[in-house]
Amino acid sequence: MALYPVMVITQQGKNLYAKAQSGIGINYTRMRIGSGSYSGDPAVLTDLVQPIGWVPIYGFSRTGATAHVKGRFENTDITQSTYSCEIGIYAQDPDLGEILYGYTNAGTKGDYIPPISAGPFSREFQVNIAVGIASQVTAVISPSGFVTYEEFEDHIKDNVKHTLYGVTTGNVNAYAVTFSTPPAAYVDGMQIVLKIHANSNAGPATINVNKLGAKPLKKANGNDATNLKANGIYTFRYNAITGNFILQGEGGAGNATAGDILSGKTASTDEGDIVGTLTLTGSATDADVLASKTYYNTDAKTKRTGTMVNQGAKGVIMPTTTRQNFGTGYYPAFSVEGDANLISANILLGKSIFGVTGNQKPYPTKVRNVKLGNPMWTRVYSWPGPGNVESRFYVPDKYDSYVYFTSDSARKVLEKRGQIAGTLMWSSTLPDGIEDAALDSQDNLWVVTYNGVRKYTSSGDYTSYNTSGGGQKIHIDGNDNIYVAYSGGKAFSLTNSGVKRWEYSFASNTSEVSSALAPDAFYVGASSSSGITVYKLNLNGGLITTSTTAKLSGKGVVAKDGTIYSGGGGYFYKTDKNLISSTTETGFRYATSLVKDENDNLYTADDNNSGAVIALNGNLSRRETLSVPSASSSPRGFGITKNGRLIFNARSEIQFYDLEWPLFE
Repeated sequence: MALYPVMVITQQGKNLYAKAQSGIGINYTRMRIGSGSYSGDPAVLTDLVQPIGWVPIYGFSRTGATAHVKGRFENTDITQSTYSCEIGIYAQDPDLGEILYGYTNAGTKGDYIPPISAGPFSREFQVNIAVGIASQVTAVISPSGFVTYEEFEDHIKDNVKHTLYGVTTGNVNAYAVTFSTPPAAYVDGMQIVLKIHANSNAGPATINVNKLGAKPLKKANGNDATNLKANGIYTFRYNAITGNFILQGEGGAGNATAGDILSGKTASTDEGDIVGTLTLTGSATDADVLASKTYYNTDAKTKRTGTMVNQGAKGVIMPTTTRQNFGTGYYPAFSVEGDANLISANILLGKSIFGVTGNQKPYPTKVRNVKLGNPMWTRVYSWPGPGNVESRFYVPDKYDSYVYFTSDSARKVLEKRGQIAGTLMWSSTLPDGIEDAALDSQDNLWVVTYNGVRKYTSSGDYTSYNTSGGGQKIHIDGNDNIYVAYSGGKAFSLTNSGVKRWEYSFASNTSEVSSALAPDAFYVGASSSSGITVYKLNLNGGLITTSTTAKLSGKGVVAKDGTIYSGGGGYFYKTDKNLISSTTETGFRYATSLVKDENDNLYTADDNNSGAVIALNGNLSRRETLSVPSASSSPRGFGITKNGRLIFNARSEIQFYDLEWPLFE
C-alpha cells in the first residue's frame, strides 16, 4: 500500500483558498494520478510531473475547515504494469479555470497498477484538504462513481434522508405502523409518511413506529394534528427536543366556509381548498353615514368615514300652509303635530291634505282614468263568449273597435271580433297554442307560440317568423321592435319586418320565464329550481345588471316612474327599475293578469273565492273590488282598451267595463 505524505496546497490553490475566505466558492472537479518523481517545492506545480490518468470524484463531505474528497481509479485504460506515486486534486478557479489545487508524492513508496489484461483493478483515494472558513465548498461527483457496501447500507438506513412509508393500523387516534426496514430508534429529523386507515376523532393522536413507543402527532405550531382522514397520506418529521412527530406541509386549517370569504378569493381549510362567495353589496355613501362614524361599503379593505351632518333635535313640528324644508342630515327623534279633524269626510273629493284624500261630494261628475278616488264600474258591452275557456290575452286593435283573443281550450284559434256586439271579423288556426300577443303602431297583431312568432295584419293575413324560435311573452316598443322571452333559456328581439336584431342567452334549465318592457330596458325573469334571476337588458340586447333578489313574474307592466309591477302564483310584486328592492303583496288566488291604464292605475282579474275585478293601489293593496256577474271563479284572462275599458271573459260572456273615477267641481 502506498504511503503518501500530507498534501501540499499549490500556489494557485492558495490563491483560490484566499478568494474562498471572502465568499468565492471552491468547487473540486477531479483527481489525477501520475508516476513522476519530484523533489522540488510542490507549491509551484501547475500539473503532475508524469500523469497516468484521471480519478473521478465519487464522494464528498466536510468537517469544519477540512474537506474530504473521495475518488476511485479504474485500470480500464492501463495496458502494462504502471508505477503510481503522484496524486493531485483539481479545482475550478473563477479567473483561471481548472487548476491544480493540491499535490503529494509518495516517491519510492507508491503502488503498481496492473494492466487491464490482468483483470479489472481499482484503487480508492481519499484526500483531506484544508478549506478554512470558505462558505461554499462543493465537488463535481462523477455519475459513474461507486459507493462501498457499508456506505450504501448506512445510506439506506438514514431515516433523516430517506422516508419510511406505511399504512397505519391500531385504534383510532392511537395509530401504529410497522416499516419493513425498521428504524433502530427515533432520531431528530426522522421522516415518515403515513397513509391513515381510519378518520381521527377529536383530541390528540399518536403514532407508534415499529413498537418504539407512542409519540404525539403535532402541527408546527404545537397544536394537535387533528382531522386526519381515512386514506389520506401525511408526512411527519420527528423533533427530538419535543419528542413529537411534526406534520409537514399541512396547508390551511380552519372552519371558514365559502360564504365567509370574499368572492373570488381562495383559502385552505380543514375541508380543503374553497373559493369565496361573499359579495359586499353595501349601497351607502359617505353622505348616508353620520360624520366621524366609519363604515365599509363594497371594499373590505377600505374604511370610509361618514359626512352626514347631525342636525339635532327639532321638537314638535307644526304643519303650516307652506312646506317647511329641512337641510339634509341626521335628525334625532322629533314629532309632527296632528289633528283629529284631518279626515276624508272634512275634505272635498279630489282634494287632499297631508296625504288624506277627501270624499265630500258637493257637485258630482265623472271623469275616466284619474287617480282621485275609488272607481265606479259600469258594464258597457257584453256578448256570448266561448264558454268555459280562457284566453291568456284580450288585445284591442289600434282604433278600439275590435278585440283579439283565443277561443278554444288549446289556444290555437285566434279570433278578431267587434267590441260592441262580438261580430266575428276573421279567425285563424295555428299549429301551436298561442302564449301571448301584442299590437304594434301599424295595427298589426304579433302572436308568439313556443315554436315561432307570427304577424297578422288587420285583415287576417299573416307572416310567420320561426327562425329564432318562439317564446312565452311578447312585447313591442315605441319603434315597433319586437321582444320575446322564452323559458328555454333565451330572449331575443326582431325588427318589425321579422329580422333578428339580437339574442341573449341565460340559464338553460329555466323552467318559467317572465318579462316586462320599459322605454329604455327589457326585463326578463328566469326561474329554475334554485330561484329566480332577473336580467335587465338594454333595448340592443346588452346586459345592464342582474338580481337574484328582485321579483318578476308573468307579464309585467312598467309605470311612468320605471316601477315594475307583475304577478303570479297568488302574489303581486312591485320592483324598482334598478332591481334593488322588491315588495310582495299576498292574499290573491291567481295573480296572473295585471294591466294598467294611461295614468298608471292598476287592475287585476282575481279574487280568493269568487270572480272579481280589483283595482290596486300603487303599493299593490286592494283599492276597490267588483264582483263579476255570472263568474264561478276568477276571470284570469284580462285586457284593457285604449280608452280605459277593462276586457275579460266571465266564463259565459265577454264583458267590457267602463272605469269612471268620481270627481266634484
